[in-house]
Amino acid sequence: MTVQELITRALRLAGVLEAEETPTAAEQVDSLATFNDMLHAWALDGIYLDHTDLGWTDTLPYASEHLRAIRYALAVELCNDFNVDPKPAVVALAASAKADLVEDFFTVESVEVEVALQPDAGDGYNVVTDS
Repeated sequence: MTVQELITRALRLAGVLEAEETPTAAEQVDSLATFNDMLHAWALDGIYLDHTDLGWTDTLPYASEHLRAIRYALAVELCNDFNVDPKPAVVALAASAKADLVEDFFTVESVEVEVALQPDAGDGYNVVTDS
């Protein structure tokens, strides 16, 4: 799938374009900037797509199972850009798909604790019993 195809589909989900419409040059520029900004910002949510800015005709370098989350989240972002009220179903699907994506990218790093900082078996504090 190309960036153009994904963004055009997101614009349709957002209600900016009708089924057979294609984006104008201005809509292409604005939507592409929003797309790239959104994927860069996802690193703050722990979604590290290793994103470099993509162009309109580039092929998307992401796994096919992640494209739905990108498309729906982009549709919601584009609603803000084009002053369109997002459809509740699109917002709900965007949130659900992004949560799945966060889960895919979530990693727990192991931490080593110095022996001196580890409680001994009988010397620890129990928050349940307050002892």
